[in-house]
Amino acid sequence: MSDCESLSNSPEPSPLTTTVTLQVGEEWFTTTTTTLCSESAFFAAMFSGRWPNTPQPDGSYFVDADPKLFKYILRYLRDGTLPLLYANGACDHGLYISLLEAAKFFGIDHLQQWIEKKRFLQAIKTSWSGNIVEGTVSLGANTTPDEDVQIYPVQTTKKVYVCPRGIYVHRGNPSACGKMCAKARADNFEYEEEPLLSTLIISKKTTVDYEMCTKRHWSDASST
Repeated sequence: MSDCESLSNSPEPSPLTTTVTLQVGEEWFTTTTTTLCSESAFFAAMFSGRWPNTPQPDGSYFVDADPKLFKYILRYLRDGTLPLLYANGACDHGLYISLLEAAKFFGIDHLQQWIEKKRFLQAIKTSWSGNIVEGTVSLGANTTPDEDVQIYPVQTTKKVYVCPRGIYVHRGNPSACGKMCAKARADNFEYEEEPLLSTLIISKKTTVDYEMCTKRHWSDASST
């Protein structure tokens, strides 16, 4: 009886397992038959004894697949971690398409459904905000690694109070005007448009719901 068959027929998982080395493409991975057969129909069949499965001279088993994709496959089989494939804040849909085909090849239904239903999009939340402030600003050390802040100089205008007597030091400050200014002004406050250099601040904040990247979360969600 093979390792996979004995494990699947046993009422309780056996603490004994067989270490196995796989050559996937040009790279080697060491794991256990228990891990490989846990959810993969491909490996369950491979180690069932029904396939002519002869190891290579070095004792490893050859699997004709992309090793870069297989690392995600093996990580999922080991601990149920669902991959978030993002680069520079954007989802790598091309890599997800390739990983989906790998999940189909290795017969891992849960991982296949997780990608097909685009559940990885629910794990990433992105919020945007914009604000214009007077003058120039610098980012300094106030940003966090999950926040992308861009600043742009913009030309705006503002209304500036004009003293009715033309006193320059009163410009922009009505409270500086005295009784003579008030008499000259009466109730007619005058303002002028004045150019102003301002700064447009655009902030992009990305948060990750790590619980959504676990098999446990989706298993609990599907059972309710």
